[in-house]
Amino acid sequence: MKKLLIGLSAFGLLASLSVNALAHTALSTSSIEAGTTLSVVPDTLDLTFGKAVGLAKLDLVNLNTNAIQDLKPARDMAKTHSINLPNLKSGDYAIKWRAIASDGHVMTGEIGFTVEN
Repeated sequence: MKKLLIGLSAFGLLASLSVNALAHTALSTSSIEAGTTLSVVPDTLDLTFGKAVGLAKLDLVNLNTNAIQDLKPARDMAKTHSINLPNLKSGDYAIKWRAIASDGHVMTGEIGFTVEN
């Protein structure tokens, strides 16, 4: 009986962890790949997630000067977000994002890249 209860408890724990893992999403693709060097900067940054999220924060950081520019993302829930990018001079940059899923889970990430123009 004790083994049965332990087995059922372990199964319940694993099942709840699996459901929680499925409830959260991650960044699937970005129009600027991490670690890439760009000679031409796209007009927009496209971020695609596994499920609809709201972008709570999106910063463009110039790693050479530590200047931070808020890219002011729309807060709409969407699977893909397109954000206008400013003209960028040569240098090292990072896009730092913070997204919120419909269940309230907060995700963060960073995409580092270099511009050579």
